[in-house]
Amino acid sequence: MSPNYVMSGVCPPCESIGKSAIAGAVTSVFVIIPNFFVLVAVARNSKIRKNAYTVLVLLLCISDLLLGLSGLLFSGYYAMSHLNTDINRPVCTIILHFLVAGIAASLGQTLLICVNRFLAASGATSTNELLFKENRKYITVTAMYVSVQAYFLAILPFQGSGPVMTCNFCNLYRGGNYQAGVIFISFAYTSLYFFILVLYGCAIVRLRKRFSQVVPGQSVLPTNGSMNSASLPSYRMSVRAMTTLGVVLVLISVLTLPLVISSILEAFKIEITLKAWTFTLCFALLNSITNPIVYTWRFADLREELKKMLRIKAQCQ
Repeated sequence: MSPNYVMSGVCPPCESIGKSAIAGAVTSVFVIIPNFFVLVAVARNSKIRKNAYTVLVLLLCISDLLLGLSGLLFSGYYAMSHLNTDINRPVCTIILHFLVAGIAASLGQTLLICVNRFLAASGATSTNELLFKENRKYITVTAMYVSVQAYFLAILPFQGSGPVMTCNFCNLYRGGNYQAGVIFISFAYTSLYFFILVLYGCAIVRLRKRFSQVVPGQSVLPTNGSMNSASLPSYRMSVRAMTTLGVVLVLISVLTLPLVISSILEAFKIEITLKAWTFTLCFALLNSITNPIVYTWRFADLREELKKMLRIKAQCQ
């Protein structure tokens, strides 16, 4: 039997289920490892924790770590699905909820980083401090995370009959509610994705309006000619942050867009195969692997702290 089974009421072969579960589990493990190392590195270095922008990246790592754990649990349940037809439906549905909501929460956290950079580029210091200064950034991030979870909890009754919940997995089938659930999920992914792109584009425009072009080896002058020497480090930091965020957004576009497209196709009742759905989901999880790698590569303090950790581990061996 071909692994490219259409996700209808027909049961996919056990071999296909096993491969999909293994792919999901391996991807989830690779999501957990780099994010865990970044969290440990930040916990060891107080200097890193004092930077508001770095703390937002840290909270993104926490979101990605939770996503990896959800993916691992979901893969385990999925592997067991063809062995036991009496798997508890509420447990299956809740795990699926945390998986799909986790991807949206990761996108939402990236959106907050874009908001922070947009406000910084616009010179809206008071608003930026209102949202992200000291302990307020934790309130802002928590509010975002709770909002995403609440949104997906509201459509939880629809999630239980999604494409991977066919046949004996949770004893569910494709029902009428499923279509509405897919539409709501597609809306969440696409809206977050486009908000991120729009905010990033606006931040670039605002940054260029505030400052003139940088000529290598020359001083930086704003468009109104009033920049002082203290503004140069701020400008360079803003440019570096925007460049880092640009790399992250390119990876989001490459890795998350297939899942967005597959969700839209499902919303228009265009059925996708089990293999295709697994591929797009694992691709979206890969975005949570690249996030800590890119930010570590771009943040010197974080990079040095990780090097120290690896040296200590090598000495212990």
